Amino acid sequence: MGYIRDKTSLCLFFLYVSLFEYIDYFEPPNMPLVVPGINSSFGDKSEWVNKLMGKKISDISNETSFAKKDLPQTHRVLKPGDMKTMDHNPNRLNIHVNEDGVVHDVNSG
Repeated sequence: MGYIRDKTSLCLFFLYVSLFEYIDYFEPPNMPLVVPGINSSFGDKSEWVNKLMGKKISDISNETSFAKKDLPQTHRVLKPGDMKTMDHNPNRLNIHVNEDGVVHDVNSG
């Protein structure tokens, strides 16, 4: 490791050691397990992927669009660059659309 030559180096060394001792004692909080369809009303992701992928969200359902009224009550449509809250709601369906409004991903949260 080399020699510690002055008081500044010695102080930095002890600060470095104490920081890593503090990090070793830190434990992340236990997070609850969220299993779609079991402890949330979101359902299976593949179900929503099959229904929405490649379609636009509109007022009616047809080959190229899906009606808003058929979405879960708790949902949000997210466009590129949209601001969103960072709270996690396992019952909320997040629908990600591209610039043209076509669905390219869905998830819960």
